[in-house]
Amino acid sequence: MGALAELYEDRHKVYSNDSEYILRKPSMLLSSVLLLYRKPLRQLGLDNPWGPDLKGQRLGMGMFGAAFELPETSTGKPKRVLKLTRDLSEAAASHLLIGKTPDHVVHIDKVWSLRETKITDEHLVWYAIVREYLQPVNKKDADLLELIWELWDDSDCDLEMPYNRSMKLRWENFLKHEFYNEDSESFNGVAVKRSMNILSQVAVGAKELANVGVVWEDLHPENVMLNSAKRYKISDVGFGDFPEGFTVEFPRLKPTDEITP
Repeated sequence: MGALAELYEDRHKVYSNDSEYILRKPSMLLSSVLLLYRKPLRQLGLDNPWGPDLKGQRLGMGMFGAAFELPETSTGKPKRVLKLTRDLSEAAASHLLIGKTPDHVVHIDKVWSLRETKITDEHLVWYAIVREYLQPVNKKDADLLELIWELWDDSDCDLEMPYNRSMKLRWENFLKHEFYNEDSESFNGVAVKRSMNILSQVAVGAKELANVGVVWEDLHPENVMLNSAKRYKISDVGFGDFPEGFTVEFPRLKPTDEITP
């Protein structure tokens, strides 16, 4: 495919952020993508994307696509997730992660370009990503992640916390202030410790992404999930920054292709 750097340059010239660009550009409907690619997607294990209850294997819907659960294979391969997305940045970052086993970033098996979904030059391409199955965090952790995201967004803190002692102390002070109880004149030490644990693991994930060339700062609560070992991982690697001049070429999946899970 074309140069990712050129597409990013175009996005930032025209729109204030990438999400606006994706939402404004036309693309094939997701239902049409599922119908057009039903043969290879079924071979991956996507037999029932919607189901009679309009859920089926669907795990969630977002602004740019949807995620579906792929069952355990007959050979014992654990269940995975198939994500269909229009976000080129997520596909590119995922492509860089293939074959890698980071501790705090989702593992990626395969990434394809669904070129047949680009009807004209104005239409966005869809991408298929097969990745590790992760579980949502619980309500308590989701609330802590929401607070961390708000603090990060409103302050001069960054995600270098495990590698920068002064930054770690700055985060701790912000959190102590947020969890301060005026009645007892003390802060909730348990909440601060739990928040710092989550934050440190996410920060390691951000460093792991930087190691493959992606500067990731899309710290939203929905973008952090848990693996089977209860380890926090960055689950959505989209909207990162790439090196100047970076290009990527995806394998192309055709509607008639024969593939194995």
